[in-house]
Amino acid sequence: MSGKRVLKPWRFNEINFLYENHKAMTYSEIAKKLNRSKPSIFNKCHTLGIKCLKENKDLSYYFLYHGEEIRAEGTIAQIAEKLNLSQKTIRFYSRPSARKYSKNVLVKVGTINEFEEENDESNKVI
Repeated sequence: MSGKRVLKPWRFNEINFLYENHKAMTYSEIAKKLNRSKPSIFNKCHTLGIKCLKENKDLSYYFLYHGEEIRAEGTIAQIAEKLNLSQKTIRFYSRPSARKYSKNVLVKVGTINEFEEENDESNKVI
């Protein structure tokens, strides 16, 4: 037996699946769905010029304060969109040096899952 791997050819419906789902799924999720390896999915996406969601997508939950008032809450992307600012600017507000230049302060309160679980528990009727 030779040490060569036999590459599984890509079918049209698999490529179509990549194009339709690359923005909504991670490489691992697509690999599982198509029964292929993660490197195989990554390489095909690279060949096609598309990118999937990152595995470690930032799902941290934040509050953006202006003084003592909450201006926005959510992920960095959600806060940036709501306030019509760049994500880089929102991240800047989390640094101690930002307090010298702005009254805006970004405070991480946990992950989205933790925050949603806490809200679900407080909304339960006993």
